[in-house]
Amino acid sequence: MKGLNKIFAVAWRVLRQIGNDKRTCFLLVFNPLFILVLFGSSFSGNISNVNVACVNEDGAQDVNFGESIFSVWEEDETVSIKKLDSFGKALDEVRDGKITAAVRIPQNFTQEIVTKNESNIYLSLDGTDPMVSKALLASFMQAVQKGLENYTKGIVIQKFYVYGENTDGYDFFVPAVIGLSAFFFIFALSIILIVREKVEGTQERLRATPLKGYEIMTGYIISMIVISIIQTFLLLGVAITLFQTTIEGNIFLVFLLVVLVATVGASLGIVLSTYAKTEFQAMQFIPLILLPSILISGLFWPINSMPSKIQPASYFIPITYSNRGLRNIMLKGFTLNYILIDLFALIAMTFLSLIVASKTWKIIRE
Repeated sequence: MKGLNKIFAVAWRVLRQIGNDKRTCFLLVFNPLFILVLFGSSFSGNISNVNVACVNEDGAQDVNFGESIFSVWEEDETVSIKKLDSFGKALDEVRDGKITAAVRIPQNFTQEIVTKNESNIYLSLDGTDPMVSKALLASFMQAVQKGLENYTKGIVIQKFYVYGENTDGYDFFVPAVIGLSAFFFIFALSIILIVREKVEGTQERLRATPLKGYEIMTGYIISMIVISIIQTFLLLGVAITLFQTTIEGNIFLVFLLVVLVATVGASLGIVLSTYAKTEFQAMQFIPLILLPSILISGLFWPINSMPSKIQPASYFIPITYSNRGLRNIMLKGFTLNYILIDLFALIAMTFLSLIVASKTWKIIRE
């Protein structure tokens, strides 16, 4: 009985200690609710709003089977269709990553179906996301069947993969996982390291020196960059040598993007460390950053498939830009010109985080 009393006494002490920390109590309640709401809101369950260009070269007037197919397909939420006059322009948009697929109905399509009961439809596809490709093809096949009704027997869909003909799920997820790993581990390291130094009194001794806030921040960032460079070498080395990951583009661009997103993680960790008094509080910030980075960054499902209210939030997530940039380089072979937006976004986030952290340290110091 005495042993139970001692156990309950220890448990009561821990609960009182947590209860007296209002910030910890808030995070313990807020974090799981926020993550649950975010997951329920972001996961639609179905691929939707995939951007597709349609080109109808069939000149039939009274009955136009090409228009019939496109009219049926427009009603499907899987795709977001725009019609173009030139198939060359549509292909250029696929190559530039603006759309996922381009469909061409050839000349005399309706006439060939009526007279010969056969014809071709040409589909050019970005196949780097297997889940999107599968949903898109299934949606288009259904539209063809409904649009042509009894004339589908002799229809042949000629598929041409602009990118990702042999891409599987592993190839699609590897670039995103590399970026997420670099970001998350450097973020977690920086926030826990700085909070630990705060608890041990190292931060107080630093503030007592002539060092300015931005100088301290820059020193932390440089140390994290060095660690991120080592980590990036390891990540890419293992991915290439052990798992034979293919990199279609410039490996130095991949390296640059990974180091940059890790730097954003370090600067964000420094910012949030100023709001955590203990390592336990710092740990509560980690899922608050990690889970949105996984759920609404386009890692598992496309951003344009999420509810419209959630989509704007994804553009405030650093991993969104590393996912897109790394996939474009590694799977499509994109050059620097095509990933400038992603690079500038990550650089802007880094500097913004550093400015906020420096100002916060200045206020604390004063």
